[in-house]
Amino acid sequence: MSLDHRGHLRLAWEAVGRGGLAGALVDVPPVLREMAREAGAPERYDHVLTVAYLEAVAARWRPGEPFDAFLARSPELFERP
Repeated sequence: MSLDHRGHLRLAWEAVGRGGLAGALVDVPPVLREMAREAGAPERYDHVLTVAYLEAVAARWRPGEPFDAFLARSPELFERP
């Protein structure tokens, strides 16, 4: 499986919706780490960046808000760090 940046944000958004930031911090890193390993590039996984994005998503997450609305009001999540 391969995800573009939007896909990574969707994964983070869904994880935050299921378990809040604490749950997302447990659930998302192993998924991304495994994806990088399966792609033959385990060095591409960046834990610090993953945590930063999970924190940013959690800070902006609103109950009941559709993903596209979340993205529309969070354009800064698409800026390069």
